[in-house]
Amino acid sequence: MTLPAQLSAADWDEYHRAGRGCMVTDLERERFLSLAPAPLDRRVVDIGCGGGRWTRQLAQWGAHVTGYDYSPEALAQACAHAAAGPSYEQWDVNGGPIPTSLTPGTVDLVTCRLSLAYLDIARFLGDVTRWLAPDGALSILTPVKDDRLDAPRQPPTDEDPYLRALPQSQLNCLRADSQWKRHQLNATGGRFAALVLQGPAA
Repeated sequence: MTLPAQLSAADWDEYHRAGRGCMVTDLERERFLSLAPAPLDRRVVDIGCGGGRWTRQLAQWGAHVTGYDYSPEALAQACAHAAAGPSYEQWDVNGGPIPTSLTPGTVDLVTCRLSLAYLDIARFLGDVTRWLAPDGALSILTPVKDDRLDAPRQPPTDEDPYLRALPQSQLNCLRADSQWKRHQLNATGGRFAALVLQGPAA
């Protein structure tokens, strides 16, 4: 499958220098806590952590969290606000070697907040299932776009390249993936969906 055109680390550096980025909302917190395993004392990995808003939230809930991103500016901002909480590493998830810190079976929870649509999803999911402990989980928050053949025709719009949506068909495939023992979805019919996949099959 061909990946969409990728934004460079320099593009994301400019994005973060401009002070952009999505705040963590009360609804997002509620969705996560209702779907995902409790983060207290869990080892959590946040992929595409940006300026660290979500990693800091996870740390406030008592998680031992590491954020990964390939934008140096994003990581500099994340580290500047981290205090004694999360740790951060630079990593190009699509193109770089897997960090030695991500050893098989050692992670309790992986989070992808607004980042999954930028990844080589098949490859990434294969890696995640190796990192996770037997009852570990992958938590996804993503914008969704309706690509069904029977969907009402909409006028063309310019999608925000910094808030890339996952096609509904791809979200459906994730929900139906048999390599996970449990699937939980929270989608209110709006633009965003929250999905937790738990218990990677042996």
